[in-house]
Amino acid sequence: MVQVGYVDADILDSIRREVMKAFHGSICEVSEKIVALPREAYNRVRRQFLSEALLNEVFKVALEMENKIGESCIALGVADVD
Repeated sequence: MVQVGYVDADILDSIRREVMKAFHGSICEVSEKIVALPREAYNRVRRQFLSEALLNEVFKVALEMENKIGESCIALGVADVD
């Protein structure tokens, strides 16, 4: 899992445990790297962040994780913003 902006540690842990249950004991780790919320991704008219910009940043972290562990992984970005 990749944290996008600040997300409470208890929430991340709860999501991590549920993901492991849903995927029958798969390994699920929270990345040490936290993706900053890019200011340019915020749409003032909609008062929301653009998902594409956030997902691009999550994808970059996922690639770094894959290179580090030497195998493919699935990344889940978790944010406390809309």
